[in-house]
Amino acid sequence: MRPVQRKRLSGTYLALIISIIVFSILGPGFFSIDNAMSVVRQGAVLTLVSFGMTLAILMGSTDLSLGAVVGFAGIIAGKAMQLGLPLSLQILAALLAGTLSGLCNGLLISYVKLPPFVASFGMMGAAHGLALVLSEGRAIWGFPQGIRYLSNGDLLGLPFPLWMVGIACLILHLVLKKTSFGISIYAIGGNEHAAALSGIDVARNKTIAYTVGGLMAGLGGILMVSRMNSAQAIAGTGYEFDAIAATVVGGTSLKGGRGGAASTLIGALLISVLRNGLNMMGISVYVQIVFIGALIVLAFIVDSLREKMGYARSGVMT
Repeated sequence: MRPVQRKRLSGTYLALIISIIVFSILGPGFFSIDNAMSVVRQGAVLTLVSFGMTLAILMGSTDLSLGAVVGFAGIIAGKAMQLGLPLSLQILAALLAGTLSGLCNGLLISYVKLPPFVASFGMMGAAHGLALVLSEGRAIWGFPQGIRYLSNGDLLGLPFPLWMVGIACLILHLVLKKTSFGISIYAIGGNEHAAALSGIDVARNKTIAYTVGGLMAGLGGILMVSRMNSAQAIAGTGYEFDAIAATVVGGTSLKGGRGGAASTLIGALLISVLRNGLNMMGISVYVQIVFIGALIVLAFIVDSLREKMGYARSGVMT
C-alpha cells in the first residue's frame, strides 16, 4: 500500500472512531450490540454496491447506474417469484439482471466508446424505467419466507449479510491484488494510454469490470428485497451517491489507479455509521444528503492536495 493511501485509510479509521464516539454520546442506544448489528445489516447493500463502484473508480471512471440496477434486480426477482419459480431461480434471475446491466455498460463504454457518464446515466434511466414498467409502479409482495434469512439470519453467531460482505471483499481484494486482471485495472486507472501501449486489452478489462459491478448491484438488489420483504423499483435510488462517497472517503482516488476493496469496506462502514447515527438523532434525510455530498467534496480536495504535495516532494528529491 502506498504511503499516501495508507495515510488516507488511517484518516478514515480516525473519522470512523470519532463518529462512533460522538454518536455514542449524543444518541442514546447507539453504542449497543443491537444497533451495531442493525448497522451491519442495513449497510450490507451499500457495501456491495460500493465494491462495484470501486472497480469503476479505480479505472478513473464511474457508474451512475448501480443504484437503479439494485431496484431493477429486485423487480426481476419479484417477477420470477410471480411466475412461480423457486427461490434459487429468483435469486439467479436478479443476479443475471444485474450482470447484464453491467455488461451493457461495459460494451457501450469500451467498444461503442461512449463516455462513462453518458453510458451509465443512460443505463440508470433504462434500468429504472424497465423496473417501473415491469412492476407497473407498484411494490411486489409475497416472497417466500426463506429469502428473509439473507438479511435477518445468522451464521455461527454473526449476521449473514456480514458473511456475504466479508466473502465479497476478500474475493475482490485477491482479484485486484493477485491477478493480471486486477493489475490491469490499476494500470488503466493510472494511465489508460500507457496501459494499452503495454499490451493490456483495455476494452476487455473495462467490460469485465463493469460486468462485475453490475453483479454486485444485483446481489445488493437481492439483499434489499430480503430486508424489505418486497421489491420496489425505487429501492436503490441514491445508492450510487452513497457508493461514490464510501469509495472515495475510503481512499480510492477519483482519478483512478489507487484504492481497493478493503479501503472501500471501511468507507462504507463510515457512511453507514453516519447514516445510522444521524437517523437516531432525528436529522432529516435531506440534511444527510447535504452532509454526504460535502464529505465527497472534502475527500476529493484532500486527495488533490495530497497528490500535489507528493509531486512537490518528488520534485524536490530529484
